[in-house]
Amino acid sequence: MTRYVRFAQHHFVNLTVLFRLFADLVSDSLTEFSYDADLAGLSYNYASHSFGTQLVIGGYNDKLPVLLRHIFEKIKDLKVNPDRLDVTKEQVCIRMQFFGP
Repeated sequence: MTRYVRFAQHHFVNLTVLFRLFADLVSDSLTEFSYDADLAGLSYNYASHSFGTQLVIGGYNDKLPVLLRHIFEKIKDLKVNPDRLDVTKEQVCIRMQFFGP
């Protein structure tokens, strides 16, 4: 079962870039967790789109609330490592140059 949660955004380029950067930082911070979630039969994708950010989760119904709670806690309490921020900014800039906002 897959659930969608979408957060709207305006179509301004600076917000698009900030949403993309934030989504990438969140995804990066969940890297270790994603391996364990995958082993438990759970999946998720948190990404930026032209309309904002999107969180897609899937897997066994009884574990979805635990997965969702963990992801939302990570989003709420995100601690950004300055080194990872630099790497992520560079990656976003490269993607923007080739693919646009």
